[in-house]
Amino acid sequence: MSDTALSALTAETTEAIQPTAVAQPSKAIKQASEADPSAETAKTDSKKNEKKWGKAAMASGYTLIPDVLLKAQRALGLDPLDLNILLHLVKHWWEAKRAPSLGKASIAELIGVDESTIRRRIFALEKAGLLKRVRRSDPTKGDQTHAIDLSPLVKKLEPHAEKALELLQERKAHRALRDKRLKKTADKTPQPVGD
Repeated sequence: MSDTALSALTAETTEAIQPTAVAQPSKAIKQASEADPSAETAKTDSKKNEKKWGKAAMASGYTLIPDVLLKAQRALGLDPLDLNILLHLVKHWWEAKRAPSLGKASIAELIGVDESTIRRRIFALEKAGLLKRVRRSDPTKGDQTHAIDLSPLVKKLEPHAEKALELLQERKAHRALRDKRLKKTADKTPQPVGD
């Protein structure tokens, strides 16, 4: 990697990990957090993840992806290579309005396949309506690596996410009903009398 490319990568990485102001969670998020044990605070998650993966692994960086991407993999027609490509793109998607621009050669090297395979798969993912290549050019350097707009994937995931949320609500209601029945049964059960 050239010094220029390394400097650009370092600057981009530094920019991506700069601390930002944290907004106060909305009332809905707070309620969801209280109602759903999987929606915990970032600090608690960080500690739990350190216990699972180790401090060094977590300190070296991590990528946040919604579960629905994995759960809807089959429904979206994604094979393991497609999902792997998307995960590498998501890893470089630091801001909602700034599409990742990881080159096909870089993805191919990371995954261990030929660059032409990545090119074909990205074209197929675009044709399937899961991403959009965005041409980038620089007046002095000419054409640059395409940015990959992942907003089509986000839109395709919405109905799957809504269905997942419905299922979570159904499970929550079922658990509450079961707990209520168990409490009634426990209240009606005669307690043993001591000698």
